[in-house]
Amino acid sequence: MKNLKIIKVVFISLLLLFLLFGCTIRQSKNTQSFKKENPSLYYKDIDVVVTSVDKRHWYASTNWYRVEVSVKSEEYQLTYTDTFTGSGMLGCPPQWQYNEGDIVKAELYSWVINSTGEVVRREINRIY
Repeated sequence: MKNLKIIKVVFISLLLLFLLFGCTIRQSKNTQSFKKENPSLYYKDIDVVVTSVDKRHWYASTNWYRVEVSVKSEEYQLTYTDTFTGSGMLGCPPQWQYNEGDIVKAELYSWVINSTGEVVRREINRIY
């Protein structure tokens, strides 16, 4: 009987200690929890200059076309290279008409942190 009372007292004491100190996570009033803000993606069309064009055409049971176009944005100091392909009688890609020095449209991606307006990264996504 005496052992049972001692066990009850110890159990109740541990339960009270747990409830008083173990249930809450205390934060100091001087510390702030900062949530890292993910950047948002914005896009817009820009003018870029064609720096090089590599055109290839061959015939293998049908017409095949391959155009590799490199462009540069003077405003954002970015370069981009893309390859366009096509096949068949009407499969010539529209980029076949591009020549060095032409100004064409491209899509610019910008990742921006909205709270500060800081641009984290920029890249040319595609050429039109």
